[in-house]
Amino acid sequence: MNSTLIKNKNKQYNLKFHATRSGYGYLFMKISEDEALEKFAANKTNARLAGQSFITSTGILAPVTSIPNVVEIKISDIPFYDSFSSSWTTTKKGEWAQNICVHIMTENGQSPIIVTDRNRQIAGQDIYLSNSGLYIQCKCDARGGRWPNGTGNLYLETSEINMRNDW
Repeated sequence: MNSTLIKNKNKQYNLKFHATRSGYGYLFMKISEDEALEKFAANKTNARLAGQSFITSTGILAPVTSIPNVVEIKISDIPFYDSFSSSWTTTKKGEWAQNICVHIMTENGQSPIIVTDRNRQIAGQDIYLSNSGLYIQCKCDARGGRWPNGTGNLYLETSEINMRNDW
């Protein structure tokens, strides 16, 4: 396993979607994320995967309401929303977030395509919207989102460890 934190600065997506357990998902432009990362740089924090003693990612905690042009979307009524389990692997949690995003985009007249090319996924391109040519990066931010069910923040990841040594 490569235990070196890899910076996320070269990610190539247009939109970011965070699925949270607060009952809401959050969609915003990459430029809005960049502004929030700069504005809240002092809110740097580290994260560890369950069972790991070492840091697996770093990021910034940004208040949801301060992310420019963020769109809050109710997701708690999506049929598989309640299937979430905190014991899932990181991959399974990511798939849950991705499926919620696909559901939302389909309901809003988009034609989402899940990206399966590994290099594109590493570049942050999880979903391609064929109607508009935009790429979305999806994140499961289980504790993030609206208070009181969430922390009031979103975790904007700035670097991560490649746990599987596949990039």
